[in-house]
Amino acid sequence: MNLIAHEYYMITDEELTEMATLLGCFNELIANAKKELNMGSMER
Repeated sequence: MNLIAHEYYMITDEELTEMATLLGCFNELIANAKKELNMGSMER
C-alpha cells in the first residue's frame, strides 16, 4: 500500500506520518464523543 501511495501520489514519508497522526486524533475524538453520548443516555 505504501509503495503504491508513494509512486502514484508522490507522497513523502513525512506526509504519510502526518496523515496517520491526524487520523489517530480524529479516531480519538470520535471515541470520546461516543463515550460522552453513552454517558448522557445512561443518565436519563
